[in-house]
Amino acid sequence: MKHRLSVLVGLSTLVLGSVGVAEDKTTAAANPAHDHSTMPGHDAASKGSQDLHKAMMDGMQEMHSMKMTGNTDVDFASMMIEHHEQAIAMSKAQLKSGKDPEVKRKANEIIAASEKDIADLNKWKAKQTAATR
Repeated sequence: MKHRLSVLVGLSTLVLGSVGVAEDKTTAAANPAHDHSTMPGHDAASKGSQDLHKAMMDGMQEMHSMKMTGNTDVDFASMMIEHHEQAIAMSKAQLKSGKDPEVKRKANEIIAASEKDIADLNKWKAKQTAATR
């Protein structure tokens, strides 16, 4: 139950975070005082940060383009698979460019846990497909 809550919080953060990014760009355009691109560390994003952002945006785009089946269980499994694939891509980008050993360790843990969750969800989906034949 605790893991499911963490996943839901993570999904909410991703969705709300993307809204905040869009609003921040709009706000910056309307009010130059809100443009943080000139602040230290924001003037030129590192390649690693760009890779993280791309992984996040690609995953979000994939989830947004998913066609819902009307079966909440199947739709949840499909979206969570994509979410975990996104987490793996982001973790690999962190491992490639990150420096902190603790964060690198966490990225490896996320990859291992996400791969297991993807396998479990795919196995469940396969059983559902077989049951409906």
